Amino acid sequence: AYNWIDIDMKEIMSTQLASTVFAVRVGVSIFMTLSAVVVMIILFILMESSVRQKRKEFAIMKGLGYTSHQLMFQLACCIVPSVIISVVIGTLISFAVIELIIDYYGKVNIDISGVIVLDIVILIFCFLCAFTGTRKIRKISVCELMTE
Repeated sequence: AYNWIDIDMKEIMSTQLASTVFAVRVGVSIFMTLSAVVVMIILFILMESSVRQKRKEFAIMKGLGYTSHQLMFQLACCIVPSVIISVVIGTLISFAVIELIIDYYGKVNIDISGVIVLDIVILIFCFLCAFTGTRKIRKISVCELMTE
């Protein structure tokens, strides 16, 4: 005979929700990948247009002794404050959304250290994209500015 007392409700719930959890993970992974690609494209476009607009200034700075690497780093650092503000606002909004999920589904565990690490990874990713987007600074020369 089957004993109803031996049924583990937690195991039943995890078995029933496994496909839902997998679908949510796949959806989140796709959304994060698409978001990263869009952010990368926007930062490349932003940095390349900044280099184009400040071409003469960068040529003068190169004439004064700055290296291309220093100028690329300087321009990439200009984007960091707005990225920090965006990451903080995004994190606060995500906590608000999680509160709504908690109200609907029940308790959701949040690893604060994981959130902080992810925020730092996003900041580094955006800085590296911006730094890579400034690579046209290498092509700027002082001689080109003098011939104009």
